[in-house]
Amino acid sequence: MTRLKKKQKYGSLYYLAMWQGLRGEDLNIDTGEEPVVQCTGTMMTVVFTSDVKKLASVEAESDE
Repeated sequence: MTRLKKKQKYGSLYYLAMWQGLRGEDLNIDTGEEPVVQCTGTMMTVVFTSDVKKLASVEAESDE
């Protein structure tokens, strides 16, 4: 099993909507909440958000 440096990251609500569509699920996103999905393989938690500041910090970290 791969060890992860980080246990949590942020993703956009747009990505979550596309993921639900590809899985054939109805679009079911409460924009007042930040949905959380956890990978069962790596235990990485992804918090889906519309907060641009949180998403921008993810971009900055990946550029380093």
